[in-house]
Amino acid sequence: MNLNCILGVQVMGSWKEKICQGNNCFNEQHWHLAEKAYLDAANELEQEWFTNLTDVQLMMAWMANMHNLATLYETLDSSNKCKRLPGVDFERSSPT
Repeated sequence: MNLNCILGVQVMGSWKEKICQGNNCFNEQHWHLAEKAYLDAANELEQEWFTNLTDVQLMMAWMANMHNLATLYETLDSSNKCKRLPGVDFERSSPT
């Protein structure tokens, strides 16, 4: 059990730690805390990446983090939130 997720403790550190925190919270089904961690990571990544647009690792980390956030929204059936994510074209289709 991850006490950071249970207690809602803000883990200070890099975007990498926030992504890990988001993943842990996601796995433990602490959805709100996972969303916050992923959004915080995205903000940190954007600040770093937009000052160095040639850094491919930052771009890939941002894309992976946005994928995590989209997966969270899909898990919660929050397709409206998912549609607002940059770079995400999400359309849930019903089985025929």
